[in-house]
Amino acid sequence: MRIIFIIIVSVCVQLAVAQQYTLTADDIDFDAETNTLLSLSTDFYYHNYSKIIIPNCINDTIIIENIGHDAGYILRNNGLDSLIISDGIETIEESAFNSCNLSYIELPNSITYIGYAAFMTNNLS
Repeated sequence: MRIIFIIIVSVCVQLAVAQQYTLTADDIDFDAETNTLLSLSTDFYYHNYSKIIIPNCINDTIIIENIGHDAGYILRNNGLDSLIISDGIETIEESAFNSCNLSYIELPNSITYIGYAAFMTNNLS
């Protein structure tokens, strides 16, 4: 009985950890001239991450300062609940995460601009 309990707990912990995801270079379309995250890979539509972290720096080579217009389009209606935007990101353009069903957003102090409807039609209170 003890072995079954340990296996169940282990599987539950792995599932909880697997639902949080930090973006990598393979996950994004990026404009190096403007340091803008343009969009996310279509692979995100098939994953059911509950929380995504957008880092300011990926592999010490990609510096994200801006999140582009409609960048989170692929996240619409895919089960995402939380979005964490890392310190160093400065702008979030229009409709970036519109209709993504987010209930939690963590924004850094480095944000200086949030565009119209960037988080419209979400579950924020």
